Amino acid sequence: MRGEISAVPRQKVPVHNLISPQVEYRISMSLKTLLVTPAGKEKVWDVPGRNPPDVVKAADAFTGRFARRCAQYARIHYPKDWVILSPNFGYLLPDNEVRNYRNDTFGEYSLEFDTIRENAEYDGLLGYDSVIFLGNQEDYGKYIDIVRQTFTGSWVEVPLEHAASGGEMLGHLVDSITRGTPLRSNIIHLFRVRVEGLFGEMNHDISLFPEESLSIITAPNGYGKTTILRIIRAVFVGNVDELRTLPFNSAELEFIRDDSTVPDVRDTLLIEKQQSSQFPLKIDISFTYTRGTDGNKRHYVLKDGAYDSDVVSTELAGIIPPVPVKYISAQRLWHDRNRGKGIAGDLLGNYDRNHEAAYELTILAYADDVIRRIQALIADYASIAQELDATYPSRYLQALTGDSQAPSAEEIEADLIHLQKERESFETLGFLPYTRLDEGDVMITPGKIGEDPGIRTAIYLYIADSREKYQIFGGLKQKIDLLEKIINGLFLNIDLTIDIESGFLLKFMGRDPIPPEALSSGEQNQLVMYYDLIFKTDPGTLVLIDEPEISLHVVWQRQFLDTVLNIIAITGSDFILATHSPQLIHTHWDKTIDLSGNYPDER
Repeated sequence: MRGEISAVPRQKVPVHNLISPQVEYRISMSLKTLLVTPAGKEKVWDVPGRNPPDVVKAADAFTGRFARRCAQYARIHYPKDWVILSPNFGYLLPDNEVRNYRNDTFGEYSLEFDTIRENAEYDGLLGYDSVIFLGNQEDYGKYIDIVRQTFTGSWVEVPLEHAASGGEMLGHLVDSITRGTPLRSNIIHLFRVRVEGLFGEMNHDISLFPEESLSIITAPNGYGKTTILRIIRAVFVGNVDELRTLPFNSAELEFIRDDSTVPDVRDTLLIEKQQSSQFPLKIDISFTYTRGTDGNKRHYVLKDGAYDSDVVSTELAGIIPPVPVKYISAQRLWHDRNRGKGIAGDLLGNYDRNHEAAYELTILAYADDVIRRIQALIADYASIAQELDATYPSRYLQALTGDSQAPSAEEIEADLIHLQKERESFETLGFLPYTRLDEGDVMITPGKIGEDPGIRTAIYLYIADSREKYQIFGGLKQKIDLLEKIINGLFLNIDLTIDIESGFLLKFMGRDPIPPEALSSGEQNQLVMYYDLIFKTDPGTLVLIDEPEISLHVVWQRQFLDTVLNIIAITGSDFILATHSPQLIHTHWDKTIDLSGNYPDER
């Protein structure tokens, strides 16, 4: 690793000797997740007319769009658990003071990896159970390598790893800040579930996800479909009270890791319940996590009785894999707008037990949600446009005098046609204002560009700038397109359009507007469920749905699983469904697990 990062030997010294003295700052260990953001190339000393001091705090040193949004994201989601990774300094605490420097990339003159890791240990960073890095593979691949090799004992997630551009990364960050939920990208996936002593007498061994991240658990009533989903959910949110009351003796969960270099080796989590007292009845719960690669185990026993929730949460965070889980309940029409995520007893969640309930129609809340998300992206779009407009003259002159040549007139004409279609789609959503040429204005059409290099360069830069600005909308637009396609394929005589004015614009027969709350309960259920699954589900989330056929017409049931597969394609989630509806399974029997197979039919 050292040779890859630095070919020049240098003395290993603490990072704090390379920066100005600062009041000692320690990362709070009360939270289990550490956020790592990359140092940006644009620094405060590069801004004309700024005249900053020679030394500034690391949190204020980087001025690029992405760096600024990373800092805002960190202050909102991880205010006490955030560091900045710099090739020049290693891991910087936000309050560390730094001087101007020129080395912006990992390479020959970057800090040696051994020193980076030693200073991470010195600052107490290696004790985190989970580490999240913000950055994609294309632009920050070396940073990702450093993070993964630094935190070998932690779960490392890179939620923006596959983003295609800086604009797409920025869009994901803005959207996350707007909806108030951190980005996740799970690296460990549930592969198998074994439950023994279910209802005191039944044992189930369930192999999940034979293909396409979809598994369907089916059986007549009484075989424990719902209970198994509840066990899975309770494990991943740390709800030990629910685990005690659910009727099972033990559960073993088997996992496959995305980052494993050893094929067919699985990690396991074993939950066992032991009766420690009969009068009064007391149940102890033990948790044992075993890594398949080396056999290392983490073990914790929770005794029955009163317990400190913070202590138990910290212990469980070191044992239970950080799999984001979503349980879709049958009741979706109303929700408590004041309630945090999770439910009472979820030790790994953020539930506020002292909140005051305030119920509202979910469909209206989601309409407002999509409006806020579009508005937030538009604000950043305007900021990007201003920056690009301000630098356009100098970039144009540089392109004219440089060695690179603009594409041919034919290529530019093809790009313009595609760009116009893309702009029209954003105008329809309200992302961009409608633009109409006045009489006498000349529209750029094929055949009018010519071969003048100055004209071709000017239009080529315009196309490049427009694409960079539009990138911020890409992720949200993909979700909007899918939701509209799904709902318009389900609803009879009602058309859905997402726009910035009303959120959900619904029209009967394409003419008469319908308020969202006027939809039938079945239609509202469908809209809010699919909105939740598309817009509020991060990659790698384990989605549990119990009896999705409730409130579904037979025709809707037959379309349901095809729709779920479309959602999986853009969210990267894993779905486990519990159902006994053959209409819902339809043509997907190859994805079913029948729990009744080992038991008599009369059960």
